[in-house]
Amino acid sequence: MDDTALFTENVRQEMSKSSGIPTSDYTVEDVFLMREARRLKMPFASGMVVCLRAHRDLGLDVGEMKTHLRRFAAMDRNKDGFIVAEDLADYLGVPCDACLQAVFNSFKLNQEMKLSFRNYLYGVVELSRPLLQNEEFLQSVFEFFDQDGDGIVTVLDLSSKLPISKLLQQPNKGQNGRNSAAPTKMDYDSFQAMLKSNSEYLILFHECQNAGFSAPSPGTD
Repeated sequence: MDDTALFTENVRQEMSKSSGIPTSDYTVEDVFLMREARRLKMPFASGMVVCLRAHRDLGLDVGEMKTHLRRFAAMDRNKDGFIVAEDLADYLGVPCDACLQAVFNSFKLNQEMKLSFRNYLYGVVELSRPLLQNEEFLQSVFEFFDQDGDGIVTVLDLSSKLPISKLLQQPNKGQNGRNSAAPTKMDYDSFQAMLKSNSEYLILFHECQNAGFSAPSPGTD
């Protein structure tokens, strides 16, 4: 803790001691997240992550946390505020095999082997961040999909390896902030940006690579 943060914390503790009111790390941003969780048909408590601490630990603002919350809600099929390995597999469109299970187990699970949003948020950021900084790994993933070696990954390249609905059929925001059509082909930089916004796949690719397997095949309905 730097000097400014330490001074602020000391003042806060003194004010709490003098007033008899306990301190709390929860802020109005946590209320925003809890309201968003309820809007997404999950319990209010699903959005309790202690935003102040998450911002300090992960460098995310509340808007980015909301984006992750919406992805989590899409995985949470029964809307109880938790996901299991099968939920993650279904969302990604891949089999719930050993690689997927290993990825899921790398998160901090509760005693029922379920994953809360807070632990999903911390896990997906902390697991993907070093991968996004690993140029050699990113290049190897790109080359895996670039079947003809022309430096371009197309819809056909991706669809032969993975379901494209989650990867390419999502609209992109242009410089004017409006949604534009998803790309039908990507160079390396565009592919890297796509992986950044779909980091669950990135973590799965890494686990498969470590296990000596190829990238996962699309799941079956």
